[in-house]
Amino acid sequence: MSTLWAVLQLLVLGFASWRSAECIPSPIAVRIGNVTLPNNSVSRRMKLALGTPAKPVAFMPHWPLNNTMIYGTSGFCDLGPEKFTQKGCITFRGVDSATFPQMSFVADSLKLNDNLSLTNFPMGIALNNWGEQRYTPQMVIGMGANSTFLSALKSSGKIAVHSFRIFWGRQGANSKTQLDGNIVFGGYDRAKVSGQPYTQSISPDRAICPTGMLVIIIDMILNLPNGTNTSIFTGSRSASISAYLVLDYPVLMTLPLNPYFSTFRNLTGAKLPGRSFGLNFFAVRYSDATDTPYNGNLTFKFQSGLAVQIPNDQLANFTEPTLVINPIQDINGNDLVQLGRQFLSSAYLTVNEDTGSFSLWAANPTGREELVGFGKAGEESTDFCPGAEQCTAPSRRRQGYQSESLATADYK
Repeated sequence: MSTLWAVLQLLVLGFASWRSAECIPSPIAVRIGNVTLPNNSVSRRMKLALGTPAKPVAFMPHWPLNNTMIYGTSGFCDLGPEKFTQKGCITFRGVDSATFPQMSFVADSLKLNDNLSLTNFPMGIALNNWGEQRYTPQMVIGMGANSTFLSALKSSGKIAVHSFRIFWGRQGANSKTQLDGNIVFGGYDRAKVSGQPYTQSISPDRAICPTGMLVIIIDMILNLPNGTNTSIFTGSRSASISAYLVLDYPVLMTLPLNPYFSTFRNLTGAKLPGRSFGLNFFAVRYSDATDTPYNGNLTFKFQSGLAVQIPNDQLANFTEPTLVINPIQDINGNDLVQLGRQFLSSAYLTVNEDTGSFSLWAANPTGREELVGFGKAGEESTDFCPGAEQCTAPSRRRQGYQSESLATADYK
């Protein structure tokens, strides 16, 4: 009996060892950074290439949209009194408009990185403007529950799970305050997370929360340069803020004017009388002469237990100067708050449609890249299948890209 038991133990251990040795597809990382377009201007987006020969284009990830959308020979940049030059339109949309034919749908090659392209990938060409002013101006890769992009990767065996992870990177005013980010499919970048993840279910009520990524902000704290901390929830601590994440929203967040933004303005002594109409659309602008821009940080505390600090060089753009917050008031004053792409300069987001969940971590801003893959059961692994187009050695740590220098584009 003891001999038989020993044999059974060996068989079990051997089976477990065989199971653990199963490889998974290597995760796919796409850089987020400054993309130099054919007109030599720069747009910060996902860096992909389109067509044969491949031509650089700038895409935004969009969720819950399912399709990939591009702009064709018309960029539809006649948006009211502030008209774009041709150069400005190309930069605004993230594409050289001469690339595409006048068709509603096309299929073409989409290059994700040096090792992987999707051939005959379906894309819709926009035949009119989105009607979203400049909140959603760029070409987009849909990341929704029925994403054609993620479905193509999964059905072809390039990834095992319908998931993505994103760190937007740092979007400061100069090279010292900029850092490339990435978006990872089929895994995550372990180098860019800090602490533990806080996981929640994706909300099914898209009428109230369009992306399903609903969070509760319980405090927002000004971290002043003198070392003191002051809450803008002063007198309103019982009124937490419900918010949802929007991958491509052009600023850090929307924030009700009363009482929260008014409190921010009173505590910092700022006037902030104007609005920005560039890429940080509808963020507030400091006056040129009399305003002193806030030079502290801003910390978010969430009901989940997560705390995220936005450093000052990501909170304010000192070239304009602009505070990347959009105060909402009047008919929009009670709208659900949106947390935009610049929130993901300090938070790391993971979305898994297979499990119906999303997670937020505090981000570790680094150019280093350490990819971890996910198997079909959600298990983590760095044992990547050999022979795959995007395969890398299990222990390989890839260095991040260097950011390209910013270029000034004409927007009027």
